[in-house]
Amino acid sequence: MKKLFVLVSLVFLSGYCFAQDLIIKINREKIVCKVVEVGTQEVKYQKLDKPDDPVYGISKGLISEIKLAD
Repeated sequence: MKKLFVLVSLVFLSGYCFAQDLIIKINREKIVCKVVEVGTQEVKYQKLDKPDDPVYGISKGLISEIKLAD
């Protein structure tokens, strides 16, 4: 029973670990986040470690790459 609980826990946690977006800035700084909106001038995102925080915005000119979770 204990092995089953551990297995089920690992399955759920592995889904959480990979369900995140990644913004890579031009200076190679990485932001692990959830991308909320991609506009014409900026990208809006929310940090994963603080889900109650406000939505942040970053200019598209500062972004090198965006890797979405899906």
